[in-house]
Amino acid sequence: MSVTDSILSVAEKFKVTDRTAWRWYKKLDWESKRTVRDVDIQTGVEEKTNTTIIDNKAKYLGIVHFSLNKYVEDVNAGKRDPIPIENSKDLERLIKTGLLIQNQPTDIQKHSGTIKHEPIDEFNRIMDKALEKLDEPAQDDN
Repeated sequence: MSVTDSILSVAEKFKVTDRTAWRWYKKLDWESKRTVRDVDIQTGVEEKTNTTIIDNKAKYLGIVHFSLNKYVEDVNAGKRDPIPIENSKDLERLIKTGLLIQNQPTDIQKHSGTIKHEPIDEFNRIMDKALEKLDEPAQDDN
């Protein structure tokens, strides 16, 4: 729900003018409270997501370890031949597999850039203009 929709809902529920509801919004600093609530919600979502990702990685890593241990046991028991390394491509694949299992990068890449927060600044400019318009004299001052 947008801020405007929320303000209009408050005005309707408490049977006051839109302008009065906007004044409450500004005077009671609802934007800061909304921002804090949004951050709290986002933090909770991130924590749940991180927990799920960690749990899944642990499961997958467990499967990999079990499979590798079984493979090593079979090689040591003579039930299976070791992975043949016949050329440099085979060696590269084996090394990259080891790096991936250790959560290490397999290729070196350089990235650069900046992050701008223009949408937030633009939103604040729009809200300031809207509030200024609401502060203009009106016929009903509840």
